[in-house]
Amino acid sequence: MANAVWAFAKASVAADPLFKAVAEEAPHRIREFNTQNITNTVWAFATAVATASVAADLLFKAVAVEAPRRISEFNAQGMANTVWAFATASVAADPLFKAVAAEVPRRIGEFNAQDMSNTIWAFATASVAADSLFKAVAAEVPRRIGEFTPQEMANMVWAFATARVAANQFFKAVATEVPRRINEFKARHLANMVWAFATASVASDQLFKAVAAEVPCRIGEFNAQDMANTVWAFATASVVADSLFKAVAAEVPRRMDEFSAQGMANTVWAFAGVGWEQHQLFIELGSSIATHVGTLKGSEMSQLYLVALYMQVQWPNLDFPLSASLQSLRSAYTNCAARPSQFQRDVSTMMEQMGWVHTFEHKTAEGFSLDLAQPELKLAVEVDGPTHYIKDLSSGENVVNGATRFITRQLRSFGWTVAHISFFDWGHKSDSERRQLVAAKLDELGIPVKDNVLASTTTRS
Repeated sequence: MANAVWAFAKASVAADPLFKAVAEEAPHRIREFNTQNITNTVWAFATAVATASVAADLLFKAVAVEAPRRISEFNAQGMANTVWAFATASVAADPLFKAVAAEVPRRIGEFNAQDMSNTIWAFATASVAADSLFKAVAAEVPRRIGEFTPQEMANMVWAFATARVAANQFFKAVATEVPRRINEFKARHLANMVWAFATASVASDQLFKAVAAEVPCRIGEFNAQDMANTVWAFATASVVADSLFKAVAAEVPRRMDEFSAQGMANTVWAFAGVGWEQHQLFIELGSSIATHVGTLKGSEMSQLYLVALYMQVQWPNLDFPLSASLQSLRSAYTNCAARPSQFQRDVSTMMEQMGWVHTFEHKTAEGFSLDLAQPELKLAVEVDGPTHYIKDLSSGENVVNGATRFITRQLRSFGWTVAHISFFDWGHKSDSERRQLVAAKLDELGIPVKDNVLASTTTRS
């Protein structure tokens, strides 16, 4: 049974009667299947999804119960292919995934590059948390990075980014390897690679420069989603790449009908985020998006609101196609409720103690939410937590991400003077060091602090 369905799936030959018969018979005889039979069967059903309209719920349920009991009998490829099959077929199986997650770290040396890639892809796709598994893979990959194909590397960084697992050494190994083999990577791999790095809040000059140099030469290979993901990644990571943006800007109008509404929203946000100075691209993208506004998510509409504000500042006399939807875009943006952190409250308390009276969470006329502000003077202090930063793997420094830079530029264009206090400058500092930092930020706003106030000690709330 296992070999039959495996063969038909491998040959991409539709065989609904066969698959239906196996789907009915296998659950009753699951104990007769060895681990290789189990793997081959679920792999076949997952692979044949596109060609077979067969319901196999009972089969997958039987495997989900049986496999964990015999997990030690599975080889590395068997475990990888089994969880891959469940993830591909969108079948939940917590006991199975937990059993694999516990087994993999003990046997990570048995996994080849494809096994590792398929396994973490499956966990990320199935939204199953497995920190110990991801850490085991992250520790193994740098030693064996040369064994991975471009697709396997792209799938892995996508998985780590999607699962929100921090793994700087893993990302650094990939960032070093990709430029050496850049010609092996398809456009889709390159786009997914930089998207994953930006989503994981890590960047590498070496990697992004290599991709930036490659894209203009191969722009015809990039589909609409690839282009959208690429410019979004560069804008988010705050990486300057003029030739890349020029190449995409020239290509977009010719292929506008290939873009999804989400892709257009991400693309137009990226161009506004890097301060693109030619309005024609915004007009063309705005015209295409205008008919799809109702299909967009709140996050995408929030992006478009920032673009609309950018257009107002850059070209105030220009009729932007999204102006008719401005109110709904603004509502989406302002509906993102602010969640003040303890860090923000501590900074606010210290600033008040040092004499700067301010409003906590002030909403501007344009809808921006400012952490600490003096509205009458248009002075603001933004208290930036870790999500405002990108880790530069080359230097090890935390740099402000593109979204934060974009909003700061917009605030300044509306007349605000803005200072920033970073979580990384505040944490693990003494009270006196924090007071020095606050004094420096107030000085940026043109507010002097008296020496006796600076020298005094206070108890933090």
